[in-house]
Amino acid sequence: MQRNKIIVVIFEDLNIREVAVHYAEVLAQRINAQIIFLLLMEYNSDSKDEVELLKQKYKDIILKRISEIIGNNISVQAEVMVGNRRSEFYKFLASHRSFHTAVWGGDENAAMEKTGRSAGHWMARIKDELSCPLVIPKKKYKAR
Repeated sequence: MQRNKIIVVIFEDLNIREVAVHYAEVLAQRINAQIIFLLLMEYNSDSKDEVELLKQKYKDIILKRISEIIGNNISVQAEVMVGNRRSEFYKFLASHRSFHTAVWGGDENAAMEKTGRSAGHWMARIKDELSCPLVIPKKKYKAR
């Protein structure tokens, strides 16, 4: 069966929030979608070779960590973009077709701040511009 729907899971560092990965996994199985794990990194370097090596290293780390969490039963890929996170995210959106869902894998409070220009975090500023829903999964805690 062809997978034409895409879920993008957005991270700002290598602290992979398992709740975001599991949410994307369940949704991908339900709607027969592929998942793109997108790491947006701030990094300054004049060496294009250094940046490319870093990107490949982090792609490998992400894919290894993801396979430890969900296994290999879903089509996944990793993308690493280096530079201003907001700008790199826009570039990513421009180079990929539309998404079914975006899943926030960063600090859950950052993307929930006020929206618009007054927001402190770049994702909170632009989430209303997305053409798909932005899901911010929360860990469910059992009551004691």
